[in-house]
Amino acid sequence: MKKNGKLVLVLYAFDIGPSKNLQKIENVALVNGNGTRSAYNCKLDGTNLISPETDALITGLSSFKSFEELEMGKIANMLNIPWFIIADTHENWGRPNARDKIKNAIVIVASPDEIQGALNFGYRDAVYLGGPPEWNDFWSIKPAEIDLGKKLSILVGGIKLPEINHTLLREAVKAMNTIGLDYQLIYKPHPNENNNTTGESVEEILEDVDVIETDARLMNLLPVVDLTILTSGTTAIIQAAHQRTPTIYFENDMIIKRMREQIGTSKWIPIEAGVSLKADSSNIVEKIQELLTREGVKNLQEQQKKIYPKPETINKKSEKRILDYIKSQL
Repeated sequence: MKKNGKLVLVLYAFDIGPSKNLQKIENVALVNGNGTRSAYNCKLDGTNLISPETDALITGLSSFKSFEELEMGKIANMLNIPWFIIADTHENWGRPNARDKIKNAIVIVASPDEIQGALNFGYRDAVYLGGPPEWNDFWSIKPAEIDLGKKLSILVGGIKLPEINHTLLREAVKAMNTIGLDYQLIYKPHPNENNNTTGESVEEILEDVDVIETDARLMNLLPVVDLTILTSGTTAIIQAAHQRTPTIYFENDMIIKRMREQIGTSKWIPIEAGVSLKADSSNIVEKIQELLTREGVKNLQEQQKKIYPKPETINKKSEKRILDYIKSQL
């Protein structure tokens, strides 16, 4: 730490979600006169951001197939530099590939109920400081400027794996055709989707569907669509709950397997808490029909409000609380 009390921080995240949170933390750090070195949403390819004058390493914990952040943590441990992991969503601190590699790290979790689980996983310490910084923005998402008319609008959001996305689209289309209502569909793939896939294409799946093409981001479409269908631990589930958007969480054996690979369990906190209706191939029609009723929407929104209550004033200080905590540990 510099003599004037200012910090020298290294911040790194491999994926988009963790990167957004760390960028907010870095912005506040810079405003307060701290020094930073950072890299976001990228592979380091051997680049070492850490120098001897580094006071702390701050990382996310991204894809369960990524070891980039863990390698940075290893370097920090060798140099006796404190390592802080910022969870950008529920339970991503529990990536199976991180076990036994984070015993010297302190994790800042997304909800207080996760503290004991993180400690059991092996972290040196776990604290809750009010939720990930980016979640503050979920209360004030700007609605997309798009005219959807009166036709029922369905939003389907993808993840990185195209085989799961294709399954999700097929199930959505099949269910809506069974229900028989006139509808239109918006599909928003993940920006980092792996395009190495075979079999039926998205265009083929949606060949007979009224598809709305738009440059609007998935997040900005949540306030304007009638129903969203999502899957596999995506942050969009949490965004939708903050926006009180009727949401289906689709699950099958492939998705259950992926969740276990991602966080060590198939039971994800927001879904088990009921902020989205869980559906599979056997009941997706009934679940969609439930959310097309006023009572169904009301019941879901009541649960969303319970799990993610909107504060009277939106707290924009979680970044500062995180930095203050880190400074207190140095």
